[in-house]
Amino acid sequence: MSKRKTSYTDGASSSKKRPREQPQEGEVEEDITLEDDSEPRSEPSTSNVDDDPPHQAEAGIVEFVGLKNFMCHSRLDFTFNPNVNIINGRNGSGKSAVMSALTVGLGSKASVASRGPSLKTFIKHGKSSAEVVVKLRNGGQDAYKHDVYGDMIIVERILKADGTNPYKMKNKEGKVKSTKRDELVLMLDHFNIQVDNPVAFLNQDTSRNFLHSKDAKDKYKFFLKATQLENVKNDYAQINKEKEKTKSTVGQKEETLPVLENEVLKWDQKYKAVQSIDGLKEKVLHFKEEATWAVISGKEKALEPLKNKLKKEVGRTPMFVREIEKNQAKLDPALKKRVEIQEQLKDVTKKLEDLAPRHTDVKKIKDAKKTDVRRFHNGMRSIDDELKNVKRDRDETNGRIEEIRNSAQNDYEAEKRDREVRIDELEEELNSLKTQQRTVEHDSKTFDAAVQNLKEREYTLRGEKQDAQTKVSEAERRLRTLQASSRDQLSRFGQFMPDLVKKIDDAHRRGQFHKKPKGPIGAHIRLTDDAWALAMEACLGNQLTSFCCHDAHDGKVLDGIMKSVIRSGGRIPNVIISTFDNQHYDVSQHRVRSKYPAVYDLLKIEDPVISNKLIDLRGIECIVMIKDKVEARRLLIENPPANCREAYVPSGDKMFCRPTFRSYASNISRSQYFTKDVKNEIQQCQADLKKYKDELAGLKAENDKVNSDLRKQQDEQRKAQTQLMRINQKIATMNREITDLKNVQDPEPIDVETLMVEVEHYEEQIREISTRRDTMKEKASNVKREYEEAERELKAVEGEQKEISDSADPLKDSLTEIDDEITNIQHAKTHYQKELKDHEKKIAYKTKEVEELEAELTADIANAEKICERVRTRRTVKTIENEINAITKQIEAHEKIHGNKEEILRKADETANSFRRVVRDISNLKRFLQLLGKVMDQRQTAYFDFRKTNALRAKLSFIVMLDNRNYIGSMNFDHENEKLTLTVQPSQKEGEGAKDMKALSGGERSFSTVCFILALWDAMESPFRCLDEFDVFMDMVNRRISMDMMLDIANTQLNRQFIFLTPLDMSKHEMKSIVTIYRMPDPDRGQGVLPFGENEEENGDNI
Repeated sequence: MSKRKTSYTDGASSSKKRPREQPQEGEVEEDITLEDDSEPRSEPSTSNVDDDPPHQAEAGIVEFVGLKNFMCHSRLDFTFNPNVNIINGRNGSGKSAVMSALTVGLGSKASVASRGPSLKTFIKHGKSSAEVVVKLRNGGQDAYKHDVYGDMIIVERILKADGTNPYKMKNKEGKVKSTKRDELVLMLDHFNIQVDNPVAFLNQDTSRNFLHSKDAKDKYKFFLKATQLENVKNDYAQINKEKEKTKSTVGQKEETLPVLENEVLKWDQKYKAVQSIDGLKEKVLHFKEEATWAVISGKEKALEPLKNKLKKEVGRTPMFVREIEKNQAKLDPALKKRVEIQEQLKDVTKKLEDLAPRHTDVKKIKDAKKTDVRRFHNGMRSIDDELKNVKRDRDETNGRIEEIRNSAQNDYEAEKRDREVRIDELEEELNSLKTQQRTVEHDSKTFDAAVQNLKEREYTLRGEKQDAQTKVSEAERRLRTLQASSRDQLSRFGQFMPDLVKKIDDAHRRGQFHKKPKGPIGAHIRLTDDAWALAMEACLGNQLTSFCCHDAHDGKVLDGIMKSVIRSGGRIPNVIISTFDNQHYDVSQHRVRSKYPAVYDLLKIEDPVISNKLIDLRGIECIVMIKDKVEARRLLIENPPANCREAYVPSGDKMFCRPTFRSYASNISRSQYFTKDVKNEIQQCQADLKKYKDELAGLKAENDKVNSDLRKQQDEQRKAQTQLMRINQKIATMNREITDLKNVQDPEPIDVETLMVEVEHYEEQIREISTRRDTMKEKASNVKREYEEAERELKAVEGEQKEISDSADPLKDSLTEIDDEITNIQHAKTHYQKELKDHEKKIAYKTKEVEELEAELTADIANAEKICERVRTRRTVKTIENEINAITKQIEAHEKIHGNKEEILRKADETANSFRRVVRDISNLKRFLQLLGKVMDQRQTAYFDFRKTNALRAKLSFIVMLDNRNYIGSMNFDHENEKLTLTVQPSQKEGEGAKDMKALSGGERSFSTVCFILALWDAMESPFRCLDEFDVFMDMVNRRISMDMMLDIANTQLNRQFIFLTPLDMSKHEMKSIVTIYRMPDPDRGQGVLPFGENEEENGDNI
C-alpha cells in the first residue's frame, strides 16, 4: 500500500517526524504516502519572508482537526497555522470533508454542512462509526474556563450508525471535562464561533445558492445571515407575535370580569341564608360526643365477662401441672428399673460374648474334621468304584475267553444275513412312524393355533370386562352423587363438597380468612338454555369445581381445610388466587362479534368475582356456541368471527379457528353439574347401571366359556406333544439300532492266551486296590472318631450358650413390660403437657383479647377526651344515632333548599379569589405590555441603526476592495423591500458606466463576489473564516489579486485565522510567513493520468 509524504518547511526547511499511529483492526489506511513511516497527515509547506513572527490570536482559533472513518478518509490529521491555511487538492481528494468535519465537530447539523440528510451519511462506507477531533486554542484574557481546560480545548464527537452522536470536551491533557452539548454551545458563544454563519463557513452549496444567485432578495438574505441580523429579526417577530397573543388574553379576561363579579354577589347571598342551621349542627355535634362515650360504655361492659373467663381459665392451670408432676413421679422409678434390667441384660450379653470365641474355635475344628471325613469318604468311594471297574473288566475278559472257546465254530455268514433282515424290518417300521409323526405334528399345530386364538379372545374379554367394570363403578359413583345431590346440590361437585363448604363457613366465622373463599365455581353458575349443559361442562371442565381466594393467606388456609376433609387419594379442587373485584368486567370491546351466542351470553353469573375469574382464565367472552356442527366447521375455516378463539357444539366437541383449525371430540356423554331434573337423571343412571351390569355378566359368562375351551385345547395340545415326543424317541432308537447293525463287522479269530494275560493283570490290580482300601478305611475310622469328639464338644458349648440365653428371656419380658409401662406414663404425661400447652395458648389468646380490648378502650377514651369531657349516659348508641339521623335529615332538607354551608363558603371564597386574581392578572399584563412596547421600540430603533451601520461599513469595504483592480462599484441596500444589488464598473475609463453583476464576465463576477465576501467579513466578528473553492472560476489575474487582497486583510487581522480550500495550484503565488499550504493526495479513481495539459489547469479548469 502506498503512503503519503508529509513535509513542513519553516525558514531553514527543517523536517519534524512524529511516530505513526497504527490503524485499528478492520480499518483501511488512506492510499497516501508518508515519509519515514510517520502517521497519515496532510502535506504542509510554508514560505517565510519576514523574520519577525507576527502577533497571533490567543483564543478561539483551530489548532488541529482529526478525522477517522469520516466520509472518504480512514484517518486524516491537520495541524493548522494560526493565520492563513490553504488546503489544495484535486476534486474528489476530500478537501470539503475537512470543512464538513470542522462544522460537524463543533456541533452543527448535517444540513449546515450540505452533505446529506443526517449525520450517519458522514460515516465511511463499511464502518459503524466515525470520529472528529477539533482542538481550539484557549489562552490569554479571552480564554474560556482556563482553570478547567487550560491552554487548549479538545472537542471530540463520535458519529454512530444507530443515530447517537455523543460529545466529549477535554482539557489539554485529554481528560474529559464535559459530555453535554450545552457546554459546547456556551463555549462557541464565548468565542463567537458561528458554525451556521454562511460567511464564516462558506461551502460550495451556499456559494451557488446565494453568491451566484441573480436575485437581489437572496443577496439581502445572505447579508442578514452573515451579520446575524436575521436571528435578531426573527426574535423580534416572535416577540411581537407573543405580544399580540397577550393582548388577546387581556381582552378575554376583561370580558369575564362582569360575570365573575355577579358570581361573587350570588355566593355571598347564599352564605348569609345558610347560617341559620348552625344551632342544629351544634346539637348534632353534642349527640355525636354522647354517642362516642356510649360506645366506650358498651366496651367497658363487654370487658368484664372476658376478664372473669380469663380468671377462671387461669385457675385451672394447677390441675394440669399436678397431673404432669404425678406422671413424672411414676416415670422416674420406672426408668430406674428399666436401667437395672438393661444392666442385667448387658451382663448376660457379656457372658455370651465371652463364649463366642470358644464356640467359633470349636466349630472351626468340627468343620475341619467334617471336611476330612468327607474327603476320606469320597476317597473310599473312589477306590470302591475303581475296584468294581477292575473286577468288571476281569469278569468280562473271562466271559470273552469262555465265549471264544464255545463259539469258535459259529457261522458268521448266517449272522450277517440275520442283521440285514433286521435292518429291513426296522426301516419299514421307521417309515410307518414318520408317517404317524407328520400326522401328530399337524394335529399339534392345529391345537397351538386354537390355544392362541382362545388366549387372544380371553385377553380381549378381560379388557372389555375391565371397561364394563369401570362403567359400572362410574355409574354407581354417579348414582351416589345424584342421590346425594337430590338432598344437597353441592354433592354433584363431589361427595366431600358439602363438608368442605361447611368447614369453610366455620373458618370464616372464626375470622381465619381475610375474605371468604368462593366456590365451587359451578355452584354460582346458571344456564340460560339447558341444551348447552354438556357443551358448558366440556368448555369449563375443572374450573367448575375450583375455588377462588382473595390472597395467598386465604389460599393456604383453604388448602389445609381441603386436606383435612378430602381423604388420601382424593382429587383436591384447584384454588385460584386473585384479588376480589366487586365490579363486573366490561367485555364489550373485546368480546366475539357473531350472530351466535358466546359462553358469556349463555351463563347467568351474579357474583362479579366468579364472572371475572372465568373471563381471565377461560376467556368465555371469546368462545362461541354453534348448534350445527357442519356450520361450525365451515364458519371457523372460511370466515371466523372477530375476536373468536374457539367454538363448541351441543355434543361438547371443541373446534379452533383458522389458520390452525383443529377439532376435538368430547370425552363426556352426560351432564353432571348442570342437571336440573335429578329424579329422571337417577332413573336414567339406574337403567344405565343395570345395562352395564348385564353387559358385565355376559362378558364374565363368555370369559368362563373361553377359559373352559382353552383348558380343553391345552389338554389336547399336551397329549399331542407327548405322543409326538414318544414317536420321536422311537424313531431315534430305531435309527441308532439301524446304525449299530450297519456298523457291525465280522470278528477275526482272537488269541486266548493274550486274554489270559489280561486276566492275570486285572487280578494283580484288584489285590493292590484292596490293600489301599484297607489302609484308607483305617484312617477314615480315626478321622470319624475325632469328628464325633469335636461335635460333642460343640454341642456342650452351644448348650452352655443356650442356658445363658434362656436366663435372659425373663429379663427381656420384664424389660418389655417396663417399656410398655414407661410408654403409657409418657403418653399420659405428653397428653397433659399438650393439654397444658393448649390451655396456656387459650389463656394467652384470652389475655391478648382482654389486653387488646383494654388498649382499644384506653385509646378510645384518650381520643374521646381530646374531643370532650366524659359524658355520663345510659342511652344506647342506636338510640343516639336515631336522634342524630333525625336532626341530620332536618339539616339536609334545609341544605337542599339553600345548599351546604361549607360548600357555599368554599365556593364564595373561590369565586372572590378568582375575581381578584383575574383583576390582578389584567393589571400586571397591561403594565407588562406597556413596558414591552417601550423596550421593543427602543430595540427596533437600535436594530435599524445597527443594520444601517453594518450596511455602510460593508459598502465602504466593498468600494475599497474593488479599487484593488481599479474597479468602481457600490452596494445598494433596499431595506424596505429587503433587496441588495451590486453594481460594478470594471474600468475607470470614461464612457464606461456601472454594470449589474449579470453583465460582468465570469472572472469579473468572481472577483466582485470575493470583494463582496471580504466586505461582509469586515462587518462580522469571528475568530476564523473558512472558504471552499472560492477562486475556481477566476482567471490568473483575478485570482492573484483576490488572493493578495485576502492575504493583505489577513496580514492586518493577525488575530484572525483563515482557511481556504481550492483545487487549483497555488504554488506560483508569492507566499508570506503567515501562509501554510496543505496538499491533498490525488484521488484513486482506478484510471491512469488524464491527458490534460498544464495550461488547462492554470486556466482554472475544474478537474
